[in-house]
Amino acid sequence: MSLHSENGLYVVAEFRDDGALEISGQDLSGAMGWEEYEYVITVLPDDLPTLAAALGGQPGADVMEIIYAKRRVIMARGEEAWLRDHGIPTEFCSRIEPAG
Repeated sequence: MSLHSENGLYVVAEFRDDGALEISGQDLSGAMGWEEYEYVITVLPDDLPTLAAALGGQPGADVMEIIYAKRRVIMARGEEAWLRDHGIPTEFCSRIEPAG
């Protein structure tokens, strides 16, 4: 599901086969001096109820639906920072392609 597609930044959220949530982004804006920046933030299945509650969802709520509804708030803070602020553990990896 697309969460953001603007000014060279593209962010999507999807569930892996193991039930973990992945939020992945690709920044092609060059704003930070690199040609491309990619990242993946993973929330493990056991932490999804905490995520749903932090987003204001009820137990058993559709996490993806809630993330989409709250995407602007999450993106304004930054996905990793927002999750950390709410005590949600994540796994993070990134890749930078230097300019030129």
